[in-house]
Amino acid sequence: MLLIHLLPALAGLALASPPASAERQSNPPEAGQQAVASRQQPESAPQRDSLGREPAGAEAASVSDNENFLCGPYGRATRFDVAKIVTAMRNANGETDDLTLVAAHRGYWEFEPENSWPAIFRAGFTCRFEIVEVDVKPAKDAPVVFHDYELERVTNGHGLLSEITAQAFTGLLMRDRHGLTNLQTGSLAHPMTTRSFLAQYGAEMMKNRQSDGRLFGPVIAFDMKAENTADVWGMVKTVCGQITAVEQEQIAGSLQGVVFKVESRSMPGLRDDVVNLAATCPSLKMIIVLNPPRDGEAPDINDKVIDRFAGLAQIVSYEVNYRYPGDPMGRYLTDARLRSVGTFSNYYELPEGFGSSRARCCFVANTDDRAVRTPGQPLDYRGRWDWYLSRDVEGGRRFNLITTDRPDLAVVYLERLGLRHTDRLQ
Repeated sequence: MLLIHLLPALAGLALASPPASAERQSNPPEAGQQAVASRQQPESAPQRDSLGREPAGAEAASVSDNENFLCGPYGRATRFDVAKIVTAMRNANGETDDLTLVAAHRGYWEFEPENSWPAIFRAGFTCRFEIVEVDVKPAKDAPVVFHDYELERVTNGHGLLSEITAQAFTGLLMRDRHGLTNLQTGSLAHPMTTRSFLAQYGAEMMKNRQSDGRLFGPVIAFDMKAENTADVWGMVKTVCGQITAVEQEQIAGSLQGVVFKVESRSMPGLRDDVVNLAATCPSLKMIIVLNPPRDGEAPDINDKVIDRFAGLAQIVSYEVNYRYPGDPMGRYLTDARLRSVGTFSNYYELPEGFGSSRARCCFVANTDDRAVRTPGQPLDYRGRWDWYLSRDVEGGRRFNLITTDRPDLAVVYLERLGLRHTDRLQ
């Protein structure tokens, strides 16, 4: 099928130079910090305020050339109702056979530091992808918005995240994907605690509140990351308390778009733990992530968790990490216990570096189905969208949510497959 061969061309669109009206300076910058000229926005780009907002003209019905540059090949002017996005996340695969949701992994880190407010704002409020996934990890005294265990890659700090206070953490400078800090790029990005993030997100959602009370903006998927179940569940409880506090300062429901992603191995041991937390955190919504069992873990760890929490209203969806044809995880795609199934789709380029390099935090993903298995490099075909997003994955069932590092290309690809009928989200 001709469409299968469009992916490289789509990738080329996103990596192509911006329009002539928004070209960067043609002369190479001098050495040192003047190299930031190559990272600045086009001269024609409107200035943003401290929240990353652009002037009112950015709300126009049509997408400008500048927004195309900011959002990749597919910027859009349509805003989505956050409650309808959550409903679509709950829908069983096949019920909404013409809609696959897209989540921007760590925000739009192509232009801004990953997990920073500018990256999240650009993904959710400028480019208007319906879901933005954000990493949450524990600092020494509070949960913060961050991915790595160490500070060096994404900030100018040094050492372990777990050994720095939240106050010291938020005073660091963030690095973008090229290693440049805020001072060099002119970015407004600073590390955030979950509390400060929730306040900013809620305030932005309030600006998009309609006269009938509906809120328009992205769902935020908090990917909760820690070493053990106690730490993960402790962070969920802490953030739930923060949601309650922020909504008391704003209005009830301003943070209804927050969803927690928790690995099955980090879910609590009792069903009542979720039920009891929901009593004090009414907006509690969760995605349970199913990964292959680790060495030493019970082979049925995922099945026990699925059975334990089956039927709970707080469980919105499941994420199944299915990496290659014949992967044993594929059986969950046809498991009747899982009403809604999403996944994470690798792309050839990761936030930590190109997939062909030795990224500092993650394994090297092998996305070439012609390749021979290499020791230490598990086969991973999730970057092959022509296979991964088709009905041939497993039993004719298609994922209804894709989390990806290239949401711009994913939207284009899915639209051409007829899988982006987003009218029901408006």
